[in-house]
Amino acid sequence: MAGVKLLGRLGPRRSTTTEYRFEILGRPDEAATDEPGSGAAPSDSSDKASATDRVTAPQESSSKALAADRVGETLYLVSCVKTKRSYLSQAKELYTSAWFLKARAYAESKGSPWRILSAKYGAVHPETVIEPYEKTLNAMSATERRAWAHSVLIELEPALTGVDTVVFLAGTRYRDNLEPSLRRRGLRVIVPMEGLSQGRQLSWLNERLNG
Repeated sequence: MAGVKLLGRLGPRRSTTTEYRFEILGRPDEAATDEPGSGAAPSDSSDKASATDRVTAPQESSSKALAADRVGETLYLVSCVKTKRSYLSQAKELYTSAWFLKARAYAESKGSPWRILSAKYGAVHPETVIEPYEKTLNAMSATERRAWAHSVLIELEPALTGVDTVVFLAGTRYRDNLEPSLRRRGLRVIVPMEGLSQGRQLSWLNERLNG
């Protein structure tokens, strides 16, 4: 009715500080009148075009970026690992363990959006350039892990628009405080390698990648 489309929400659902992002779609009657039934003549076309450009250009850019990133209705979350390059790299290139390389390949093979769960950087887009680090959730207290999960959920908010399933390729520490919140949103959560040892996880990934 308002001629806008919700792109994402940043922050808690009910708060005066929550930020909502909308795309301005426009309405068919906008070119004819200033207000429905007003009978007012349309404003000068050059002024109207410049005002529209100022308002809609950033939103259109955000919408296209989100659409390009979101291929399907499933979001894959892959945990970070200890073995890393020693220099600044794209997140998907920074982690070098055999497990991560296979988990990355599996997520990419699905053609769906995916994010890396980093103990330091939160929910990281695979192409974001980051520095190597040594931080791990295993060394955090329960309170620190809850705070980490809260910030991750806020960072994931734009990527969750249009998503109905989240697949974790991650250990318990990375999932514990995220799974309940995602399920409360009505999302289906899948942990395909839950309960498998490291070796069996590698076998599971190999079977899916080579099968």
